[in-house]
Formats: sequence, C-alpha cells, structure tokens
Amino acid sequence: MIWKANAYYLQIQQRYKAKYPNPADVPPELHEDYRRLSNENLAWFAKAESLGWTQKTPEQEASYLQSIQRERAKREQ
Repeated sequence: MIWKANAYYLQIQQRYKAKYPNPADVPPELHEDYRRLSNENLAWFAKAESLGWTQKTPEQEASYLQSIQRERAKREQ
C-alpha cells in the first residue's frame, strides 16, 4: 500500500511539481489529473494507516539501521 501511495506521489512530482512548483501554475486542463493522483496518494496512505501503519521517525529509522549493522557484524564473525 505504501508503495502505491509513493508511486502516486512520484507521478505528481514528475508530471506537475517539477514543471509547476506553484500549484496555481498547473494549467486548468490538467487539474483533474492532478486531483486524481493526489486523491489516490492520500487514499492509499489512509488505507495503510487504518491498518496500523505509521511513518517512522528519524530516530526509529536510525535504530533500525543500527540493528541491521549489528546483525551483519555478528554474522561476519
């Protein structure tokens, strides 16, 4: 689900934010597609959150990466 949400976000980035940094500059004929992508992005994140997913904090991510490094070090001994 998170991958789908991120895929929609990347499409928004590539199609719109890279070309139109200010949302008001998006041409009117593209508003519907922009809105659709945005709604899909939000919907997939909402589905994941309803199942208990939460965004990791930088501290949680660092702790996770450290645990991987510790495990690798154990296996290399």
